[in-house]
Amino acid sequence: MTEWIGIRATGESVTGWRFDGRTRVETLDAAACRDVPGRLPPDRVLVAGADGAPPEPVPARILPEQLLTGPQALVLPGLSQDKPLHRVGAERLDAIGFLAMNPNWDGVICLPGDVTHWIEVSANEALYLHGSLTLRLAGLLSLDGAPDPDAMSETLSRPERLSAALRSAEVARPPAVATGALMGAELAAAKALWLGRQVAVMGTGKGAALYRDALARQGVPVVQADGGRMAEKGMLALGDRFGLTG
Repeated sequence: MTEWIGIRATGESVTGWRFDGRTRVETLDAAACRDVPGRLPPDRVLVAGADGAPPEPVPARILPEQLLTGPQALVLPGLSQDKPLHRVGAERLDAIGFLAMNPNWDGVICLPGDVTHWIEVSANEALYLHGSLTLRLAGLLSLDGAPDPDAMSETLSRPERLSAALRSAEVARPPAVATGALMGAELAAAKALWLGRQVAVMGTGKGAALYRDALARQGVPVVQADGGRMAEKGMLALGDRFGLTG
C-alpha cells in the first residue's frame, strides 16, 4: 500500500493531505480530516498536533528519531521546554519542512499565530524555545495594520513601559501605536535569539508580514516562507524518514 494521509492540527486550523507515495493526491479540509480515522490502517496515518501527545524536550532533533504510536495514527511529538515554560505542537512540522528545503540552515524560525513560536535551530536541532501572545493580544484590542515605528522603538528599548504605552495608545486612538508597542516589547523579550542571527518567518498573512517587517527594521536578515508549503514538505520529510512514501 502506498496511500497514506498526513494531518496538521492546531488550535487555529486543521488541514491534511492524502498522498500516494510522495505524490500529493488531494488536500483535505477539517471535515475530511475528521473522517480519516478508520479509513486507513493506523500506520498509514500521521498526525502533527494530536491532543495529549507527550512532547519531546529540547534540545532535540527537528526531524525526530521516532514517532509516537497511537490507536488510530502515528503521531509527531511536539517540543517542550521547562525554563521558560513553553510548548510547540504541530508547528514543529513547518520547521521540519523548512529545514528539508534548507539543509543545515542555522538561525531562528519564527512561526506567527495566536501563539507565536520562536525556535532556535542549529545543526538541525531545536535548542531553545520562546513564545508570545502578541497577535492574540492585538486581536483582543481590535488592532490592525502596520506597527508605528516610534512606538515599537520605545518598547524595544524599554519593554517595562508596555502597559503605559498601551494606555497612551488608547488615549491617542491610532491602533498602529498599540501594535508598535506590543511588537517592540516582544522583540525586546526575544532579542537574545534574533540579534546577530538570521530569521525565517513562516506564513504569508498579515501576522507574518508584521514580524518580517519589524525584524527587517532592526537590520535582521529575514526570509519568509509559505507556512502551508513548509508543512506539506515537512509531512513528506517525515514520510520519507519513516517509510510511508514507499
